[in-house]
Amino acid sequence: MKEKFIALTHRWTLNQKGLVTNVVVLCIILGAAFWRATVYGDLGLSVAHTDTHAYITSSEVNLLSWKAFTTNLPFTTNLTYQVFKPEGGYQLGRVSNINTGTISRRDRPGFDDIATFQSLLSILAWSSLAWIFSSKLKSSTVKIIAAGVIVLFGFTPQVADWDSVLGTESLSISLFVLAFALFIELAFQSVHHTKPTPITIIFFLLFFASIFLWTFVRDVNPYAMVFLQFFLWGLFAFPKFRWKPFILIAGSLVSLLFIVGVLSVRQRPPVGRNLSIIWEIDLMPFPARAQFFTDRGMPEQDSPEFQDWFKNHADTTYMLFLLAHPGYTIANYFEDLNYAFLENMQPYFIVRDNPYREALIIMGNYLHPVSPGVFLLVCILFIPLVAGTFTKNQPDAGLWLWLTTWPFLTASATLFLSIFGVPLGLHRHGLSSTVTFRILLWCLLFVMIDFTIRMKGEQQDSLDPANASDSPLMK
Repeated sequence: MKEKFIALTHRWTLNQKGLVTNVVVLCIILGAAFWRATVYGDLGLSVAHTDTHAYITSSEVNLLSWKAFTTNLPFTTNLTYQVFKPEGGYQLGRVSNINTGTISRRDRPGFDDIATFQSLLSILAWSSLAWIFSSKLKSSTVKIIAAGVIVLFGFTPQVADWDSVLGTESLSISLFVLAFALFIELAFQSVHHTKPTPITIIFFLLFFASIFLWTFVRDVNPYAMVFLQFFLWGLFAFPKFRWKPFILIAGSLVSLLFIVGVLSVRQRPPVGRNLSIIWEIDLMPFPARAQFFTDRGMPEQDSPEFQDWFKNHADTTYMLFLLAHPGYTIANYFEDLNYAFLENMQPYFIVRDNPYREALIIMGNYLHPVSPGVFLLVCILFIPLVAGTFTKNQPDAGLWLWLTTWPFLTASATLFLSIFGVPLGLHRHGLSSTVTFRILLWCLLFVMIDFTIRMKGEQQDSLDPANASDSPLMK
């Protein structure tokens, strides 16, 4: 009787502690979200850059037609700019050009709604990640710190400023962060429930909507969907998930999304223009590299046949070149990886009316390191996860390994395609990848700390005299 009373008391204490922790975490997230939406600045202020005009013209298409997916820019930007289009149309006005200097943000019809939408989506995404990620940790202290760091990561100028830029960067970051948060929730629910619950189905629909919109934000995103396919179909290797209808449907939808995404990119005009820059700068000036393409049927550049060959065969031949020259590919990848991490601030506008800005930038610099060492540290933090998975001394190690490997591979792939597909403006084009690497660094670090605290707690419990009767040596 005494033992049961002690057990019930212990359980009640843990429940109360967990409730207090959840309340503290929720207050941190809600407080940070309110501050971001009000004190940080006017959500409707925006700045256009040199690509914004292309988003406007590309959005003038029937969204219910296939052309909405194959016009100059992807579907999600077409949808966004058409939904918020004002009655008199967009008035672009002054455009920020990083080569001629930054300008101040402005409040303009239509653009103010886009900037507000991007900011609210960002607030939702980072708040969701903070709540869902912290809820899967065991230590109350780590939960609270993790939630605080994640919202600070997303609400400091290094990320938040991009919500005012009329480009694809904010949408790409926010949609992927939201998808990652929902992916974590889905994974933990699938582990603890043999059959999908109504809540699980709702989370999956939200996840699919997020990943669908993310796929059609940038041309590089559909190709990275191959990893999500691999992770979903790979679940059939485990008896617990084998031939589960829910996994089968999820894998089929993601595979269909991958196919549609790649087809839309293949039919999009800018692919050839981006590749022509690489052709002129990095390939044709070098005879040995040029010879590789000549040996595979490339006509003389001055000939009438060249444009037709370039349109139909240049991209696939270029990929063969990268595969055939791993030294060139690896060296260029890590050289440009260093360049992609050199900056962590947007270069398009200046802010003078926020008294907290300098302090926020300093705090953000601690969370957004400008070093490619972030990539190396993330790789190192995977080692204990792999070890814990195979030694089985941490029950959730395999799950966290599965969850964090997907965004890591996705970020690596999108950065790879940005480096070898869009050679100019890598800081902007690779932004969603570098932000993913940086937030993964913190997430993995918190998972490792949580594991360490849990292991120490288990060791102390095993040495506690109150638990001695449970030991085989005492029986």
